[in-house]
Amino acid sequence: MHIRADIFQHEREHRKVTAAQKAELKKRILELPDNPKIKRVNDRCFVGTFGSLNGNWSVEHHNFKMQYKILAGIVDKAETAFSALRQLRLAKIKGSITVGGNCDGRYTVRLHPDVIAGLRKVL
Repeated sequence: MHIRADIFQHEREHRKVTAAQKAELKKRILELPDNPKIKRVNDRCFVGTFGSLNGNWSVEHHNFKMQYKILAGIVDKAETAFSALRQLRLAKIKGSITVGGNCDGRYTVRLHPDVIAGLRKVL
């Protein structure tokens, strides 16, 4: 009976450590700097110049804060901090993230090179 209680206690402590590690990782991602080539009007709107598009007209590509939220969501959904790190490293290597639901709502967001550079600093 004491061994079982010890195992449960160890599991609770492990969950607390993992939660703290994930929270720190998420905090560091969300604190990364915004795109300096845009001017935010509010949380959902920004303006930028035609020259800053560099051939990519996707709004998601230039919205660093949205990309950071998606990356933070990966951390939230991961079971452990190690699993979150593995998924973030994969996103960094691929340079993109698949977002969306189970069926039709899935789409791929290509990460901006500056977001990838920030992610390298975090990892």
